[in-house]
Amino acid sequence: MEKAGQVGQSNHELATELAERWVKQLCDKGWNERLNLVADLYEYLRESTKAFSDFCEIFPDTIAGIIERLDEPEVTCVEQAHLYANSRDAAHRDAARRWFLEHLSK
Repeated sequence: MEKAGQVGQSNHELATELAERWVKQLCDKGWNERLNLVADLYEYLRESTKAFSDFCEIFPDTIAGIIERLDEPEVTCVEQAHLYANSRDAAHRDAARRWFLEHLSK
């Protein structure tokens, strides 16, 4: 895989490409394994993205793209909530927040 943040490619374009690549590895996995694989993606991006500000755009945008492609809008477990909480999409973060409030605040 090429280094993150290649010249000539916008952060959004890179995030879209990464989401398309990574969702293939995630679609047949459970949420625990998905979260572990996304941790690998996080580490890859932190190591390969030169500017932290770029990482802060690329990672949440990639997560949003992955979530959209997985097409599982209802949060059903803590691992899924953790993944949704890292999305740039406010609706994903709100779904995670609601799940956490309902299940972990008791």
